[in-house]
Amino acid sequence: MTPTMSLRVRLLLGYGYLIALLLVTAVSALLGFLRLSEVVDVVLEDNYATIRASLDMLEALERQDSATLATLLDGAAADELAAHEDAFLDALGRAEGNVTEEAERPALAALRELFTSYRGERDGLLAEPPERPLRAYNDRVYPAFVAVKHKVLQVLEINQQAMIEADRRAKAAAVQNGAWLGFLVAVALVSLVFLSRALQRGLLARLDELRRAMAAIAGGELRRRLRTGGNDELGQVARHFNGLLDRLQATEARYQGRLGQERQTVLGLVERCGGEGTAVYDPAGRLLANGGGPQAPEPPEEIVRWIEEADQDAAAADLEAAGCRWRLEPLTTAAGRAVGWWVRRQA
Repeated sequence: MTPTMSLRVRLLLGYGYLIALLLVTAVSALLGFLRLSEVVDVVLEDNYATIRASLDMLEALERQDSATLATLLDGAAADELAAHEDAFLDALGRAEGNVTEEAERPALAALRELFTSYRGERDGLLAEPPERPLRAYNDRVYPAFVAVKHKVLQVLEINQQAMIEADRRAKAAAVQNGAWLGFLVAVALVSLVFLSRALQRGLLARLDELRRAMAAIAGGELRRRLRTGGNDELGQVARHFNGLLDRLQATEARYQGRLGQERQTVLGLVERCGGEGTAVYDPAGRLLANGGGPQAPEPPEEIVRWIEEADQDAAAADLEAAGCRWRLEPLTTAAGRAVGWWVRRQA
């Protein structure tokens, strides 16, 4: 016989499966949020820092250019020029210490070389002011200034593109994580449907069948039997109950046979002692045996009513009924317990 899992094991496996799915869903959601958090951290801590440094370099470079022109024209902004140069070099150092993209390192190295060249042209022009300073500025310093500015913008563009790519990866990770979570939720819902149907077939339907069968048996259908349906708890209950019904039917059959035999004995005794016009009743007024056979008329209804109303310790009595005189005598055991009535029609 194929072993059958118990209802407890099946329920534990079913609910354990659903709990495992919920745990996998929760862990997947947590890992997805951690991935998104890592991407955001990279954007904030790495690329944004370099972008901030690039913007500071642009501002400091523009201020250097303005101070260069002011110094070239009237010599009054030399200290301001040095301060803006230090600010540029500080921002450049921050950018060099926060390289996150492969293209940044050569770009920053080129930027430092271009700034060195720009500073050399600027300092040389300021050291020996020419007769036509603006023309000399446009010929010597301004091209170097534009080259440095373009290289700073290139570094800025590299980090901006890195942020765009990080945003694209974050969106892709979010979509992938959402699809995975949707798949897990769909699996959980489908599993819940199947588990509910299995529970309906394997437990609730069988319990309803058991209820209806027991109600029919309680109503007197003793030949009704329960469907076992396996070796689980409900199957064991059904087999035990069917065995109980079988034993009950066997016992009832034995008692019915014994009762019929005793009834025949009583009927033979009535025939022998009195024949027609003689009957035996139980204390409740039910006819047990009637002399003269099944075709003989029963004693009148007045006798039955008298027996039904008589006390347990009532004595013998004579009764007029149906134009005849009837003698009613109590039947008692040796202990004096009333077990019925002996009824005879008087001649």
